[in-house]
Amino acid sequence: MVSPVRRPDFGLRLNSDGLQAGNDSLTLPDMALSRLYQTRILELNRAPLNYGELNDATHRAHGVDALCGDDLQIQLRVDSNGIIEQACWSGQACAVTSASASLLTEWLTGRHQADVEVGLAAFRRLLTDQPTPEHPNLGELALLGPVGGFPSRVKNALLPWQTVLDALDQPSQRSSP
Repeated sequence: MVSPVRRPDFGLRLNSDGLQAGNDSLTLPDMALSRLYQTRILELNRAPLNYGELNDATHRAHGVDALCGDDLQIQLRVDSNGIIEQACWSGQACAVTSASASLLTEWLTGRHQADVEVGLAAFRRLLTDQPTPEHPNLGELALLGPVGGFPSRVKNALLPWQTVLDALDQPSQRSSP
């Protein structure tokens, strides 16, 4: 069961004039930046999916990007056959990392843990504009494709993936009652 956690509001809002940060208006006439911070990414920053603590997680990992300030925790519940039954994340993250973590945790549910590395390879190709033949259906994760145009932000989109791989490498230690 997911325990709700209050997530900080980073105050990014998209309006007709551009991106608004808190009470300050920041106009983004540059179409490339507008593409990066498209509506869905901002929605996921404001109302992330699968955000909270997974009390019965079998796998956990902590991911940090000190340059950007991202600090997230990934929690997974994986059954004995390697199927990811539930995935959650928590912490503080920029809009790109928040969107990536939200969409990734949606994508993971019901998949075998072996699918994660194949999915990551397809996602990396998506971000580097390489053709992605024979890749798993990335679903809404494909919305993050424009991030590839911003090399400094690619790391943000990949952080949740790397943290999931770290979690799968280290099952959680269960404490005895």
